[in-house]
Amino acid sequence: MTSVETHLLPRSVVVPPQAPARYESDQLTVARLAGAAQRHAPWRKPTAAETAAAVAELREIAGARSDLLAQVAGLLTGFYRRTREEARARAAAHFCIVAGARREEIPRWTEVGRCRATAARQASDAGQRHRRDDLGASS
Repeated sequence: MTSVETHLLPRSVVVPPQAPARYESDQLTVARLAGAAQRHAPWRKPTAAETAAAVAELREIAGARSDLLAQVAGLLTGFYRRTREEARARAAAHFCIVAGARREEIPRWTEVGRCRATAARQASDAGQRHRRDDLGASS
């Protein structure tokens, strides 16, 4: 794992050298959970039927892994904070909470999501500046 990835993990998350397969498996599950939660999340308040369908799918994917549901809820909340997608991300996070996410773990993952969003915006800004510089040099 690169130093940037390590930096973006909460301090309590340590990936022991003998457990990379488990870590990779967990991250695949997190990706599946995030995709399912976002796919079900409407741009408005979800209905009871929409919530039930989303929660059923999330529980099927997560199994007994309430920690991964908390990770997804926090990452979505933190990453999309103060963006156009915030309401939809909150609906997706709500689905994770109803599906059984460990509420006490969500705040630390929200901070990780916020940090990832900041890093992504900085990288995007740097790339845009680089392209503008390249265009100016070719004129």
